[in-house]
Amino acid sequence: MPDIDGIELIRSVRRSGRAATIIAISGAVESVYLSVANRLVGVDYVLRKPFTIEDLQRLLSGIMTPEPPQARKASSSA
Repeated sequence: MPDIDGIELIRSVRRSGRAATIIAISGAVESVYLSVANRLVGVDYVLRKPFTIEDLQRLLSGIMTPEPPQARKASSSA
């Protein structure tokens, strides 16, 4: 991205107040960068390069699997 880096993009999305699941995909070798993205900026998931299509499918499947009705009911009454 020529005008903005990934961290700033994530910050912008979070500041907007829009509900979004954010997956950071990074080839960064330095764990500090991923740590900032993961903890300080509000990334929901981190997928490190290189990854396989199976890794991506597993992650997306876990995100897209609807929460069982019992779990939704229990979490909303807490």
